[in-house]
Amino acid sequence: MKKLFSLGLLLMLLVLSACTDGESEEGLRDSGNAELDDALALFLDNHVETYLEDGVSYQVLLGLYHLGLVDDFEIVLSAADHLDGEGQLFQAIIKHEIMGEDTASLKSQLLVEAELEWLYTTSLTYIGLDGVSGDISTFEAAYLEMVEATEITATDHDTLGIVYLALNHHNQDVPARSEILDFLKANPYGNLWGNNASTFAQLLMVFTEAEVALDQSGMVQDGKTILEHILSHQSEDGAFYYLTDDEEPDMAFSTPQAFLALAYYHAYLIDGTTGLYDID
Repeated sequence: MKKLFSLGLLLMLLVLSACTDGESEEGLRDSGNAELDDALALFLDNHVETYLEDGVSYQVLLGLYHLGLVDDFEIVLSAADHLDGEGQLFQAIIKHEIMGEDTASLKSQLLVEAELEWLYTTSLTYIGLDGVSGDISTFEAAYLEMVEATEITATDHDTLGIVYLALNHHNQDVPARSEILDFLKANPYGNLWGNNASTFAQLLMVFTEAEVALDQSGMVQDGKTILEHILSHQSEDGAFYYLTDDEEPDMAFSTPQAFLALAYYHAYLIDGTTGLYDID
């Protein structure tokens, strides 16, 4: 009887081991793309905790949200007070929404401080104002006018990307929305600032949002898709270089943005849902 019990226990342990094979300690699901999964696991194993300490990175937290891993970590947000400018307010809104906290006052403050100066920042503000209790019609009309006046071919890919994401988030059926997407699809490697990990990450988020196949004609360069170009910028320990020949990884921007893009694409591969900034 003891021998049968031991054999049964051994079989159970083997089954449990098989069920967890291929997952990181944090429970990363199998997307069907081994290179993508390995890249995410490498970041999670070596860097995620750094971005969840002082000042919690909104990009990394949003990436964890799309991976379904937020509850796997002990995350404590700083009090959302003494925030300076639209950028900090936007980031605070995203972080506190992910943690299930009320953001009504933050959105009201963002509406008061909203300006129409830099298109990139204003696009983030537009995303952050989703669901605000105040009237945004004046701001919205001015923003859409600003977008329509933008010369697409003279604007960098990073800015075009966030504009597309903002328009898509608010389901704005305006000509610029499709024009920007068509331009980025036709010229994914023609960024005004040159090709780099951060821009590739922005493009991956746009193409995931629009459900664009990454391997279609014209979107592959040197035999690599946008996804594969991002992965080629990853260091041995899971961070990301801004340029492949940089001596040190870019921990401030390229790494958290690349993680977010990969996490969003990973979630899309698993369940097919889109909406980068859709937080339940």
